Amino acid sequence: MGSILLLVNERNPVTVAALENAAKPRPIDRMVLSAVYADVARTMIEYAIGMEDFHEEANYPDESLGSTLLSLFDRLFPGQSVNDIRLRQRQSPTLFSSDLQAAVKIFEVQ
Repeated sequence: MGSILLLVNERNPVTVAALENAAKPRPIDRMVLSAVYADVARTMIEYAIGMEDFHEEANYPDESLGSTLLSLFDRLFPGQSVNDIRLRQRQSPTLFSSDLQAAVKIFEVQ
């Protein structure tokens, strides 16, 4: 599978520490990692639904970006169509943002 480049502001010591401690995060690290995950997921989903050729019926090769995006979409929005979520994002960006935050369970850390 490909990779994603995550640029981190090294002048933000809390974020840097959270990413360095990701294998054994402290409570504060869990909160930061939750926010990072939510932002990466948001970026990926917004990218996916912004592409008109992204849809459930597409035949993406295993481990491709399309396959990864569709898997993430299905995990975050089970039982919902790409077109429905795409329309929600276009017609009500605030509602879409709220739904996405709920789907990634932002700040719901164990």
